[in-house]
Amino acid sequence: MLTRFVFVLLLILIPLTLLAEEVPHQSLDVRYDPDERMIEGHLDITLPSPTETVYFFLLPNLAREPNPHLSQRVIDGTYPFGFDPSSLDIVSVNAIQSPSETPLSFRLLAMPPFLQTYSLEETILAVDVGDADVRPTIRIRFETMAPRNSFGDDGVTAETLTWRFGWYPLLLEGQAEIVEENGRIRHETDDGLPFVLPWTDLDAVVSAPGDLIFLSGADQASSTEPDEETDLRRHVAAFDSPTRSFGITLGANYELYVLEGPTPIEVAYFEGHEEEARLYATYARDILTDYEKRFGPYPRRRMTIVEGTNRGGTAFAADGILWLSSRYFTHRDIPLAGILNRFTEYVLAHEIAHQWFGLGSGVDLDTDAWLSEGLAQYVSIGYFETRHGAFEGNVFEIVAPGLLEDLIDRQFGFYNLREHQVELPYLFSLWSGFDEAIVKPTRDLEFANANVARLYDKGYVVARAIASTVGEETFDRALRTAFEITREGRFSAADLQRFLEEASDRPLDDVFAAWVYGDVAVDYAAEFTSERRTETGHETTVTVRREGGIPQPVDVEVTLTSGATLRETWDGAQAEGTIVFQTPSPVSRVTIDPEHRLPDGDRRNNNDPVKIVTAVNRAELPLDAYVLSPDASSGGFSFGWLDRFRVTVRGDSASMIVNEGRHHRYTGGVSIAENRLVGNLAYTYTTYHLPETGSPATYWEPDVALTAGVRRLVSGDEPLWVLSLSAFDLPSAGDSRVQAIALDIADEGATRLSVSAFDEIRLLPQLYLQGVGTLGFSVGDLPPPLRFTFGELRTSALPPARNKLTGMIALDLATEEEPFNLVNLAVVERRRTRVFVAGGLGCASLGDCGKTTPSVEAGVEQIIEFSTLGGLLPIAVRLGIANPLVGPGAPVIYAEISL
Repeated sequence: MLTRFVFVLLLILIPLTLLAEEVPHQSLDVRYDPDERMIEGHLDITLPSPTETVYFFLLPNLAREPNPHLSQRVIDGTYPFGFDPSSLDIVSVNAIQSPSETPLSFRLLAMPPFLQTYSLEETILAVDVGDADVRPTIRIRFETMAPRNSFGDDGVTAETLTWRFGWYPLLLEGQAEIVEENGRIRHETDDGLPFVLPWTDLDAVVSAPGDLIFLSGADQASSTEPDEETDLRRHVAAFDSPTRSFGITLGANYELYVLEGPTPIEVAYFEGHEEEARLYATYARDILTDYEKRFGPYPRRRMTIVEGTNRGGTAFAADGILWLSSRYFTHRDIPLAGILNRFTEYVLAHEIAHQWFGLGSGVDLDTDAWLSEGLAQYVSIGYFETRHGAFEGNVFEIVAPGLLEDLIDRQFGFYNLREHQVELPYLFSLWSGFDEAIVKPTRDLEFANANVARLYDKGYVVARAIASTVGEETFDRALRTAFEITREGRFSAADLQRFLEEASDRPLDDVFAAWVYGDVAVDYAAEFTSERRTETGHETTVTVRREGGIPQPVDVEVTLTSGATLRETWDGAQAEGTIVFQTPSPVSRVTIDPEHRLPDGDRRNNNDPVKIVTAVNRAELPLDAYVLSPDASSGGFSFGWLDRFRVTVRGDSASMIVNEGRHHRYTGGVSIAENRLVGNLAYTYTTYHLPETGSPATYWEPDVALTAGVRRLVSGDEPLWVLSLSAFDLPSAGDSRVQAIALDIADEGATRLSVSAFDEIRLLPQLYLQGVGTLGFSVGDLPPPLRFTFGELRTSALPPARNKLTGMIALDLATEEEPFNLVNLAVVERRRTRVFVAGGLGCASLGDCGKTTPSVEAGVEQIIEFSTLGGLLPIAVRLGIANPLVGPGAPVIYAEISL
């Protein structure tokens, strides 16, 4: 009996032992010095099989040099104290053959430009193991320098170290397919590399000063008391099962709240935020419960949520841990209690989804990143909508009556998470011509400027379209299978297609070719064809159309005069079809794809009759309808659709604006001035260029705005027609300079030309010397309405002139402070202080300019950046005082506000 038991036990243990040998084992023993911002120590790694050469990513070296293609303004936005390099230096590599160590030969190589084009040197470690029949343990001694940045990741922000991926040498996936050429590596089949987080067993010891709290997503964690001599505390962490990442935070002043349960949820928060910590732990518990039912057990023993030091709203995750921007703690009740609760719940749901998709499965985060972000969007929005509804305003919850509550509800109550946070950005990208396939390596991207919309927003739209085709429950079953099967390997779009085909028992080649690997677009439309009375009621024939796209089932809904609805499904096999509805009462409206399940590029024609929403004292922003907004105070109205066009009539004035694609903009307006009609009509063409950005992808950026227009003015008792031409050189990520030129030609040849320019020089981090100037001169008898004014000067009493020269020199200093609560209505985020001297002069002719007394002033102003509505609505206020130094004028105190 005992022999049989031992035999059975061996049958169980041998496969488990073999399985364990297939996973690399890693042990980290490191020390963090916050004064030097240095992590130093060693990584021991035992490979599952013998190999001659082992390759590792040294990711911090990608930021060893500043991006040479970005402006200093952009770099200062990332590094508040000026560019600060990160680095991962290899001290030594040895083979451990207990009790001794034998030095191993190693090389530092360059990765191919598949993620970026600069700072590629020494980003790959190649270790020559030697005898291919031996499987040694490799010990890599390394030093990682953490930069000061504002990311809240990959460095130190607000004296807190946070680093998710690659702060130690990271094992490359697909070692056998790596080729070395001239000090650089690549994949044997192309010029890139797969960027897949490695699947390894991992344990670690992290030593740090005793006042620092250690946070990670490890399944088991314990800490010693600080050593009496060194004041170092040892933190021991281990994962019960293989993991893909070891993200850590080391920072002071954290407090901890733990929500016990089947999966303990620990929230690390700063003083005063215990209420938020308890609430977010509760949200996380509900989200975990839902996801485990849908996709299988949560892959870790516990979950850690950290109040991050990033203040911009960014959230991110690693195995077993996620970070929420401090904004979700400091802005939750601004300006109303709990105004940010639902949005934070969605963000939590998105980041927790990564424990299954993006972290739980091996995803190529370069080529297949949509399987991480797009699926996390699909899963989290689906969860959110089961909690708060799918339609109408569902983001901001107004829980009590009041003046402020009523104002916010009227102005922002329309906001719908799916429509306005996800679908609308996708449509903007589509309308701008920036749509492309969601499966692409970075180096092949044509529109990197729309990459977030491609991965997150189009990724969601595509996932929803596929789920609509196979059924949501079938889609969830396939995702569960994907997680279970690909957790130890790589999850690709081809795998998703295979699992979906197996779950739905139908081929999906056409669906994936169109939406996943292609860049097709589709437009659905529906309209009444005929209607007649029958003996039992009414018979209505509806014509449905599909332009582009592929055959996919789509719902068609009719609304009866009684308010009831009836649906049929059109297979979409042909470009046009008809559906006949038998109804007890007449049909008042027909709608195709009423739940917006398919990636329809223009939803206005989804309804017949065309849908018009009347917004009386309440803002609306539907994607499938025009909005008519009456204005009782002026007796006027506005009528439009999103940002595509708008017509506004107010009393004795009217205006219009039309946007077409990414290039074309039409504007116009008329009004009554001095009992005469004045107006303007203009067309603006915006050119784009392809700047170098440090990415191998192609990036599109607005370059020059060219405007041609005509204006009708009044000069005395006579109308004045003016032809206007202008060019505006727009600022860019690589250059903050701005230049403009404008030409106006009036009746009888009177002409004026103005040229202006802005530039700045960085003196110190966040401190810039700025200069701006305008030169304007005229030819002929320039009529009074075209004479140059001096709005650039705050105190000047200079009259309009035929020629002008103005200029300003300023010192601009940006400071970022702790968020300051402004009577709970808004939060002060940051300030800019500007000290300036400005001057100008006007003259009747260029020859007289040297004889004219200039106007000179000096002043100081603060640009204060606020945010409200839970931090989602930014507001900038400019407060200043200017004093005249030379010429006429009086001191001025001024205030301006912009949204």
